[in-house]
Formats: sequence, structure tokens, C-alpha cells
Amino acid sequence: MIAAQNLIEKAISSGQAGFGIYQDHPQPSLALFGDFRALACILLRRVPDTGRLAGFVPPEILALHQQPLPEKRRSFDPVEETRPARLAPRRAAAAALATSAALHILQQSDVHAAGATLRDLISDTDGSIPLKVGLRWAHTSPVFDAIHLATLAPRLGGPDQLHYRTAHQLPRKPDRSAATRVAERARRTPTQLWPAWSARLSPLDGALSRTIRPALSCYLLLVGGTGDFTTTARLLHAPVEDRLGSHMTVRLTKRGHFLGISLGLLALADYLDQEGSPIDYTRRRTVDYRDLLPLDTWTQLCRDIDFEAGGVRRHQFARALLFEQLSGLPPTLAPAAYAPSTTELRTMLRTFETGLTPALMSQLEEHAAEFLNQQGIRDEPLSWQPPTDIVCDLKVARLRPAGHRPQHAAPAH
Repeated sequence: MIAAQNLIEKAISSGQAGFGIYQDHPQPSLALFGDFRALACILLRRVPDTGRLAGFVPPEILALHQQPLPEKRRSFDPVEETRPARLAPRRAAAAALATSAALHILQQSDVHAAGATLRDLISDTDGSIPLKVGLRWAHTSPVFDAIHLATLAPRLGGPDQLHYRTAHQLPRKPDRSAATRVAERARRTPTQLWPAWSARLSPLDGALSRTIRPALSCYLLLVGGTGDFTTTARLLHAPVEDRLGSHMTVRLTKRGHFLGISLGLLALADYLDQEGSPIDYTRRRTVDYRDLLPLDTWTQLCRDIDFEAGGVRRHQFARALLFEQLSGLPPTLAPAAYAPSTTELRTMLRTFETGLTPALMSQLEEHAAEFLNQQGIRDEPLSWQPPTDIVCDLKVARLRPAGHRPQHAAPAH
């Protein structure tokens, strides 16, 4: 209790809090007192057994706190008994207990450790937590809001963990500009997440490229937003089922991958919000690709490099690959004339892709640039990917998952 009092006096004299969880995020002393008050209120009202707080004060003070209050009440305090901690405690022992326990939480090394400590104190025997995401406290700091969200994080579904950025060192709720920011991020994001990023964020087992790449792009739009998986899928024209959003996050969480994936998506979302993208993928998704790589053009460019043009199917595969690279959409959404509509055709498409020579890729890129120019798109590269070095040491499998597109098939410029 003396240590708590010393810290409070130090914060008053210095004007700010810089201990424990505030080391990386210093806060004005007034905000510290707001955090203290909110935590004390939670502890006095929500701890199911005050015996859990026994380690924070001497036994005689805990005993004094646990004694029933005298029948006489203050005239201005009609709700004291029905809503504990609504007002300042009537006993100094209660204030000492709440302040010491709150200090124990605030002195943790980071907000996630603080959230785990608070969660242990207030959770019931069945693991339920008597807090809700929508609860509001007056005069608290962003650090307290982060502790609140970190406390609830294990009980939140995957989409909500992305909404509140619970994997970040300072979780936070979406702000008023969230919808605008997410809409702009959708313009900067392909329907299928970039190949290098997909390979980095995809677990090795049970993650086919055609399933997880669109899902990862949808999850990217959930970061810091308010929409659901279905809404983001519509923004991106993603061919995914509505139930995939929560189903896949449950599987990834059980296998221990979701935290690492979340950290990668948070870093990627922040990069796109700050740095932007040289490609407008919303515009790319609306281009008419029916005239992409006509047969006579394909035949001529193959003849120019002495490459076997083959039959109709090989031409269809070349068109599908160019469609995927330019639009950011999966090849199954290509025009019906060349979309690989069956599993067998999609497998054959990837086999064809691995056999592309550098000379043929160069020819295809020249045609693709000419095609974009004809569509009035003259200020963008053919393809692009954000740098992957903005994240490191993610705890997900780095190896290419089965069926994943080889990176050389979609070169970054």
C-alpha cells in the first residue's frame, strides 16, 4: 500500500505515469488516475471471491474490508449496496485493497500480461468474464482500453480479434474513420492476397491456395474495421462462403497459427494504410477481360520465341494466368471462355504455369501492358506486392502450402 501511495505521489509530482505498462506508452497523471479508478471499480464489483485479492494487503486489512457495513448509510449514497464501487469506498481498507490490486495489474510488463492478470482475478469458475467489449469508462487512457480488450481477447472470435487488433501491443477499438479507411484499403488489396504474403501467412497443412488466399484478403479488411466477413468478401468480389470466415479462424486458432497470421495482417494493414499501393485493384476488378490475349496474338508471340503454342487448352491457360495476374481475382472468375471451371483444369493450369519460360513470361507481360494501356490504365505496374520484410519471426509455417502458386509466376515490380 505504501508502494502504491509512493507511485501515485510520484505521478502527481512528475505529471505523468511511466512505470509498468506505461513505459512504452507514457500517460498524463490525470489519465493514470482514471485508469486506477476504472480498475478499482472492476475489482470491487467483479471479483467473485475477495479471497483472490488476499495477496495485495495484510490479512487484517482484508478482514476489515470483508466485514459487513454498518446499517447507517450516507444520505447521498442510495445505490452503494446494490452497485458496489459506484462511489468512493466508505472504508479506507476497501480503497487500499482496490488500489493495491489495480497497481499489481498496471505494473505488468505489457498490456497483454496485464489483461491476463485481470482475467484471472475476475473470471468465474466456468471461465466466463463479466466484461463486455462495449463497456465505456470516463477519463481513462488508451492503455486502459488496451488492457480491457486484452482481457477479453481469448473469448473473442477471430473476426473480432482482428476488429480490435488484439494481437497488437496496444489493442484498440475501431474509430469513427474505420469504414472510410477499410474502403480505401479494399482498393489497395487484391481479391487473392499477394503470392509472397500468402506463402508467408499460410500454414503448411490444410490450407489450399484457392481457399486461403481470398480468405486472407478478407481478413485484411477486418483489421481495425467494423464490417463482417461477408461484407469484406463483397467488397473484394471474393468467391468464398459466408461461414468460411469464422470456420477458418477457429481451425487456425486450434492449430496455433492465428496469432502469427494476425500479427502479419496487422503489419500489412498498417503498411497499406500509410504507404498505399501503386495499383487500384477496385478498378482492375471491373475491367472487361474478354478480349485479353486473342488467339492470333498468342500464336504470334509463341512463334516469335519459338515456343510451342499447342492447342486451345494451352491458349486458355495462358489467358487465365494473365487474368489472374492483372485482376488480382482467382482464375475461376475469368470470362467463361477460358476460366478453369473444374478441379482437373485448375490442376492442369498450375502445371502449365510451372513450365513457363522467362522468354514467354516476357512476351506475356508485354501484351499485358498493352492490354492495360488499351483500357486506359497507363500509370500502374502490371503487378506489385508489399515488401515482406515489414514482419519477421511470425509463428506460422513458412513453407509453400499444397497447391500454392509459385512466386515467379506473379513477378513483383
